[in-house]
Amino acid sequence: NSIFFEERLCLTLLKIKKNNLKPPYDEKQLLKELKIHQSSNHPNIIKFYGCCETIDSIYIIQECAVSNLCDYLKKKKTIPESKAFSIFFQVCLAIEFLHRMKYLH
Repeated sequence: NSIFFEERLCLTLLKIKKNNLKPPYDEKQLLKELKIHQSSNHPNIIKFYGCCETIDSIYIIQECAVSNLCDYLKKKKTIPESKAFSIFFQVCLAIEFLHRMKYLH
């Protein structure tokens, strides 16, 4: 007998029109950032699954975030100090990882 585990992923497809990119954030810079995102495998960083390019657009496939920190804080208004510390610590872990990889954020 075989046992199968089903893992559900929530993915987001982002479409970026190349003609909407404004200096200094041009197409070359965006592709450089996507390479950085691709190599940033960390539990506190949105996972990058891939991208593709057409003549006029760049499509990015990434993990879907259930919500974002800004929306969470607006909704909650106040949070316990322990929760704030936990969130802050997770953000610090992600930034520390990026700095170790020689990336600035």
